[in-house]
Amino acid sequence: MAGIITTNEAIEVPTAVSLIQDVPLDRIRESQSNPRRTFDDTRLCELAENIKVHGVLQPVLVRPSPGGAEGTYELVAGARRFRGSKLAGKETIPATVRQLSDAECREIQLIENLQRADIHELDEALGYRALRDLNPELYTVETIAAKIGKTPKYVYGRVKLVDLIPTVQTAFYEGKLTVAHALEIARLQPGDQERALAECFPGHRSVKAILKDRKAEAASVRELREWIEREIHLDLKNGPFDAADDSLLPGAGPCTACPKRTGNNPLLFPEIRNKSLCTDPACYKAKVKALVQLRVAPLAEQGQRPLQVSEVPYWQARTKAPDTLYEGQYRRADREGECGDTQVAVVVDGRKAGTVLHICTSEKCKTHGRASRYEVSPQEREQRRKITLAARIQKEARRRILQAVRHELPGALSRPRLRNGCA
Repeated sequence: MAGIITTNEAIEVPTAVSLIQDVPLDRIRESQSNPRRTFDDTRLCELAENIKVHGVLQPVLVRPSPGGAEGTYELVAGARRFRGSKLAGKETIPATVRQLSDAECREIQLIENLQRADIHELDEALGYRALRDLNPELYTVETIAAKIGKTPKYVYGRVKLVDLIPTVQTAFYEGKLTVAHALEIARLQPGDQERALAECFPGHRSVKAILKDRKAEAASVRELREWIEREIHLDLKNGPFDAADDSLLPGAGPCTACPKRTGNNPLLFPEIRNKSLCTDPACYKAKVKALVQLRVAPLAEQGQRPLQVSEVPYWQARTKAPDTLYEGQYRRADREGECGDTQVAVVVDGRKAGTVLHICTSEKCKTHGRASRYEVSPQEREQRRKITLAARIQKEARRRILQAVRHELPGALSRPRLRNGCA
């Protein structure tokens, strides 16, 4: 009879049949696929004290260990109850034994953990990613969203959190960053994520200092977005190359089909109206470099070695390439041979990257010597850097003071208090 289940040591549980029994804790191992990675030690101790008095009221869910010894189990759901029972000194725990496939196991873990209010967003993201990696055709963003009652945009945003670099994940786990901060940073390339983390904490000199400071407070999400728009995003409509060209940088393909273009990934960039933004500045710069090389090649075949020039003024360039001349270090010539010092050059950045022109670099040139020329000294550059850093620190201090004042104020002030100057 299928409904009769014995309680011998060797138990064979048919598919779709569950058995509740007391299982020794030392025969259960925690699942490596459990989305929950963080546990609150205080709450765990409180649970252990409760288990000492009342026991485990809701059985955990286990399955026979895949490929393991007979009578051993893998914990599918109930990691807190399992750990709490260990802390309480229990030897056994009530468990529901069920035959489950890997896919069924991970789906149950995901759903069970999502019902917990204290699950960390990154643990949630790891669960979605693990489920999707198990069977990409079955567990798409849309099917996962339908199973958990969320929108595809929500699930896609959570899955993207897995792409956070380790230092940002640590700051996120420690509560230094909100989920809104983490989502903004996760949309960036790994090389830009550490820069974004530093921008969130302008008063700290390094990432190590940020993680060490327990009282570190991040700048607002709005300020982070403004920095990303200013420093990371590049409008392809202003690019010097054809965004639809798939041969310029074969490994990258055309920008028009790239998922890092905002318009091609609406689930990841739903709030950005400009659909032609590139979110990978390294790839963008590589395409600009490829375009420049394409324009230089014919000149090299003719035996010419064009100089590299930038349209950025020397005193405004944040980083300077040693083999590039900046505006203020050269003067433009209208044509070749306009003076004895005229040389061929190619623009390496900006909207005119790849443009071939002629320049003069001689200070004593009678033809072009009347043009203005200005370079910042190393001492002045250092002074400007210190002034900029001091301004950022002062701005952060004012923000913290204002936040502290707002925290002390009541939610609303009565009319008599307003008339009396809040005395």
